[in-house]
Amino acid sequence: MRRRADTKEIRGQVRFSDPVCGCSFTLPEGRYRIDLQHFSIQLPADKIRHTIRIYTAGQEELARIDLYDNPAALSPEAWARRHLAYLLRDRVELSRQQIGPGGLPALFIRTPRSPQAYAVNTAVIASGKRIAVITASRPDDRDRRFLLRKLLNSFSF
Repeated sequence: MRRRADTKEIRGQVRFSDPVCGCSFTLPEGRYRIDLQHFSIQLPADKIRHTIRIYTAGQEELARIDLYDNPAALSPEAWARRHLAYLLRDRVELSRQQIGPGGLPALFIRTPRSPQAYAVNTAVIASGKRIAVITASRPDDRDRRFLLRKLLNSFSF
């Protein structure tokens, strides 16, 4: 099932909230398109439940948020080792932080640029039995870095 969500402008910023996805966040002032995709709840717990894609008005993807169930209430590190092991290679940089207004635990994975691909930042965020994986490419771009920082500082389940 795929549907497009409309966003609204609040004091120069875009505030997104969706009761089906169960999360909310704020983006810097600008024009965005946000697409939502919902998947069957009958799929195994390690499969994506919801995907939120954030695009520029010019159709360029800025960030992707994948929401998962976390029935074992694993930490971001344990969940990433179990489900995102392919990201945890030798050359990645790992850091742990708390994000959002609730201080949610997060694991940050920075994959460096290669000759074939842009650098990618991935944040794995845990809240009880929910996991969010936020991915943004080209973190060396100042505007994209600002957008990701705003999204992470305001993200909540």
